[in-house]
Amino acid sequence: MNGEALPEDKAVVRAVSPAVLFGAGVFDTLKCGERRLYWLGEHVDRLRRFCGELSIPLSRSRDEAIGDVKLCLAKNAWGPASLKILATLSAEEAGDFFVVISERTAYVPSIYAEGAALGLSSAPQNERGGLSGKKTLNYFERYLARREAKRQGVLDWLYLDTQKNVAEGTFLNVFWTKGGKVRTPALSTGILSGITRTVVLSVLRHEGIPAEEGTFPLEDLLSADEAFLTSSVLEVAPFVRLDERKIGAGMPGPITRHLMDAYRAERDAKGTTRI
Repeated sequence: MNGEALPEDKAVVRAVSPAVLFGAGVFDTLKCGERRLYWLGEHVDRLRRFCGELSIPLSRSRDEAIGDVKLCLAKNAWGPASLKILATLSAEEAGDFFVVISERTAYVPSIYAEGAALGLSSAPQNERGGLSGKKTLNYFERYLARREAKRQGVLDWLYLDTQKNVAEGTFLNVFWTKGGKVRTPALSTGILSGITRTVVLSVLRHEGIPAEEGTFPLEDLLSADEAFLTSSVLEVAPFVRLDERKIGAGMPGPITRHLMDAYRAERDAKGTTRI
């Protein structure tokens, strides 16, 4: 916390802080391997951008924040883990910076081999809201949605925006293909500008695979040839069913399988920080 390594019960904020009372804070989540961090600089930069856009003071410089993340991983010599970085607003209108690490529960292998199922959310995503596209501590609605998704036996919910265009999941971005062209919702739908999403788009451009960011109705996704999901922890995984409807043939497609390997290669070559 703020550059000091503390046990969990000592890294605390005051009960009267805006972070506790109003959810005044932002966070980001990184995937960690055995003494490895993935896309560390990109995640810290995104957190700093969130802080700037929401006027949350950040108590640590970019280099200090990166150093804090490395220190946290070094002092917790685990295998696969998830690491959260948080910037919160204190009662004095100052900022606190936290790094929290926890053991990561691996996704079941069948998600990658056979594909994931999502449910369609009945609640729209407000693309015009001041917090859209940001990972804030006002996260309880998404937390409840993820809990319900688990109860329903699906990986996550898929949200549409207020215009009924495909948006995102509670923690992931969505892509699909039609006729060899990859499509994904534009940032104007209120989605998070995901780190993995950005890397996948870069890989597509580099390999000459046509890709389009835009506003697409749900039927465009449902009539896709294949689909896949991205997030920092999930990385790239096939998306084969929405409620009771199959996407494409209902199994991982060739572009998805190629991008699963291409993303990991890009991550290992350009996005890995070793501790």
